[in-house]
Parts: sequence; C-alpha cells; structure tokens
Amino acid sequence: MEGAAPSNERLGFGKMGYGCEHYRRRCKIRAPCCNEIFSCRHCHNEAASMLKNPCDHHELDRYDVKQVVCEVCDTEQPVLISGLISEEPSKF
Repeated sequence: MEGAAPSNERLGFGKMGYGCEHYRRRCKIRAPCCNEIFSCRHCHNEAASMLKNPCDHHELDRYDVKQVVCEVCDTEQPVLISGLISEEPSKF
C-alpha cells in the first residue's frame, strides 16, 4: 500500500549490525572538511589525527555535517532535522 507507514520489521532491518565502535547506526557521514565518508565524527577525527603532515590534522564539527549515506542502500542524502524539514525523516 502506497503511503503506508514502514513496518517494524523494515525499520529494524540491520539494527545494531552496522556502524562503528563509537555508534551503532545505519548511516555514515560525509565530512565537509575533506569530502570523505566516515562512520562517525570520532572515526574522522581519529583518521585525521594520523595524517603524516601535522598541518593536515583537524577535527570535524558535528554541526557542519550536511550529508549522510545509508549503509543499507548506499543512498546519499541531506541531513534532516527531525520535525523541521520532513514529516517523516529517514530512520537511519
């Protein structure tokens, strides 16, 4: 049925099976500072702190993230602020 709410089974697909050591979620983030995809800001910061050139070391401000990538379907989309942009934001 079109427009029907997603089933609990669909919402629970892969739950706790994705993510990183910091967060269990079904999305990754695109870091705007380096345009690369990471599981979370902590993973980004760890990778950035290991760069050979100390001048390249930087941290990601979580509020700067504007794009997320679904780990289930690999779709990239804008970050949605629940209740402000969409009535039914993605359930990553």
